[in-house]
Amino acid sequence: MNKILIIDDDHDFLEGVRSILEDAGYGFVATADSHNAHQKIRFFRPNLIILDVFLNQDNGKNIALELKEATDTKKIPILLVSGNTDIKKISLAAKVDAYLQKPFSGHQLVSSISRLI
Repeated sequence: MNKILIIDDDHDFLEGVRSILEDAGYGFVATADSHNAHQKIRFFRPNLIILDVFLNQDNGKNIALELKEATDTKKIPILLVSGNTDIKKISLAAKVDAYLQKPFSGHQLVSSISRLI
């Protein structure tokens, strides 16, 4: 089973994504605490990370850059999500594998995940 780590501090977004991923048969763990990201990755060993750009405590772009530079996480695909209209520009700067602008459909999410895993 493919495993996905979701890093987002929006409870409503997490609930919506949770439902989509369950219906699609993916295993996942969600966290709102960006400071725990590396620990969660090492423990859960995800096949994909869904990361929000704007987090209460941190910036998703900075987290993505750190993950892409670290030897143990650089090969894990990252799907960056945001309601920001500059998401394409942000995703290029963050060196992520793909992006989705919020709001997006369940089909768009599952399609992006399928391409990345």
